[in-house]
Amino acid sequence: MDQENRQLAAQVKAAGGDLAKLKITPSDVDLDTQISETRDAIAKRLALLQPLRTGSELVSAENLAQVDAEWTKWRAEWIRRRKIFMSFWHLITDTLSPQDAETLSGDLGIEFDTAEHVSVENGPLCANSNPMKRKR
Repeated sequence: MDQENRQLAAQVKAAGGDLAKLKITPSDVDLDTQISETRDAIAKRLALLQPLRTGSELVSAENLAQVDAEWTKWRAEWIRRRKIFMSFWHLITDTLSPQDAETLSGDLGIEFDTAEHVSVENGPLCANSNPMKRKR
C-alpha cells in the first residue's frame, strides 16, 4: 500500500510539473499575435534601411551645410544675448542680497541654466568652432 501511494505521489508530482509547463507556454493565438508584431517590426526596420541599401544619402551636403550655417548663426546670437542678459543681471543684483536676487528672479520668471544645460554647453556640440580665434 505504501509503495502504491509513493508511486501515485510521484505520478501526481510529474503531472503537476507537466501542467505547470503547459500553463507557461503561450497559446496559439498569443503566438500568432507575437509573430505578426515581429513581422511588422521587421518590415518597418527594412523600410528604414532601404535608403541606405540604395546608396542614397539621407541628408544632402547642401542641407547639412545649411543646418551648420543656421546653427552657427543662432548659436552666436544666443551667446551674445546671454552675455547681455548676464551683464544686466549682475548690474541689477550687485546691490541685492542673494535671497533678494533669488526672489527677484522667481518673480520675473527667470530660469537659469540647469546641470543638463551646462553639460551641453561644455560638450562637443557647443565646442569652440573656431579654435584659431585669439582669446582675450
